[in-house]
Amino acid sequence: MRPPPARPVLQLQASMTWPQFWHCVSGELRRRGYSVNSLQLYRQVLRGLRDAGLHRPAAISPSWVRGHIESIACRGASWSWIAANISIIRTAFDKLAGCRLTTGLRTPKRPHCLPRFLYQHEALEILRAARTIRDQLLLGLLYGCGLKVGELCALRWHDVDIQQRRLRIVFARGTRTRYVSLPPALLPVLARGIESCPADDYIFRGRRHRTHLSRRTVEHVLRETCRAAQIVKPVSCMTLRHSYAVHCLETGMTIVALQQALGHQDIESTLIYQGCLVPADGTHPLSRVRACYRELMVEPRALPKVSSLAELRLPFTDDTLSLRERARRFWLLLRTQIRSRFLAPQGGTDPPVA
Repeated sequence: MRPPPARPVLQLQASMTWPQFWHCVSGELRRRGYSVNSLQLYRQVLRGLRDAGLHRPAAISPSWVRGHIESIACRGASWSWIAANISIIRTAFDKLAGCRLTTGLRTPKRPHCLPRFLYQHEALEILRAARTIRDQLLLGLLYGCGLKVGELCALRWHDVDIQQRRLRIVFARGTRTRYVSLPPALLPVLARGIESCPADDYIFRGRRHRTHLSRRTVEHVLRETCRAAQIVKPVSCMTLRHSYAVHCLETGMTIVALQQALGHQDIESTLIYQGCLVPADGTHPLSRVRACYRELMVEPRALPKVSSLAELRLPFTDDTLSLRERARRFWLLLRTQIRSRFLAPQGGTDPPVA
C-alpha cells in the first residue's frame, strides 16, 4: 500500500500575494536547512513566474506550468535552468502547498559532455598573471586545491593547518567536512597571514566588516587575470576545479583519492574526468595516432611505417587500395571526426594543418 500523502505545510489561499507566498516558502526552506544560494535561486524562479503573467500564486495550474516551461525551452534555455524551474515549482507548490502541478512533467536529460579544462602551462600562465598577492593566493587555492568558489569565499584562517599542510573545507550547509593538501608554494603566504590575522577572520575579506569576498568579485578577478594572460578560451572558477581534477589524475592520483579531495558523494561524478585523459605511454590507440599524425605533418610526403598503420587498425578493408590512398583517407577521418584536443601535442597547441 502506498503511504498517505504528506500533509501540506503551506496553505495556498486565493488572496495570498507573491511577497506573502515567498515569506512562507523561504521560512520553511530555512527550517529545512537550505543554503543562501538555494534561497536566491528559489526567489529568482518564483519571480520569473510572477513576471510571466501569474498575478497570484493560487492562479497557477498544470497547463499554465507546462506552457511556462515550454516558453523557457523555446527561448533556448539550458537543460539545467529548465530542470531547476521544474524542481523548484515541484517543491514550492507540490510538496509544500499540496498541489499537483508537475505530475507527469519530466526533467530534461543531462547532456553527457566532458568538462572543459586548462592545460598545465595555461593554468600556470594565469597564476603568473595575477596582479596582487591576494589574487595569486585566491587563484592558487582555486586551482591548487580544486575548490568551488563558494568554498573559497567561506575560508577562515583557522581552516589552514600549516603543520599538516592541509586545508579544512566546510560544505555549504555545514553538514560535512573534508581536508585537501595545500600547494607548497602557498605555505609561506598562508603562514604569514595566520600570524597577523585573527583566527576566526575570513581569508578573503569583503568591503564591510565581518563579510567575505563575493563570488562576483572572484569571477571578476579571474576574468581580468585571464585577459592579462591572453587566455582566449572561456575560463570560469569551475574550469580551474576541472583542471585540478584532470591534472591530479595525470600525475597518478587514484579515483577514490580524487573523490575525497573534490568532496563528491557519488563516484560517478568523479569518473567523468577519466574521459579527459589520453595516456602518453603508448598503450592507448590515440597516443599512437598522435605520434603518426606529427610524423606525417613534419614530412607531408612521408608516410608512417606499415607496422604503425597495422597497430592503428585502419577502418578500411579494401585491399585493392594502395597504402598511400588508405593512409590519406585515414588522416582525413581523423581531422573530421576526432576532437582537436585529442590530437594536440603536449603543450596545448594544435598540430599544424597541411
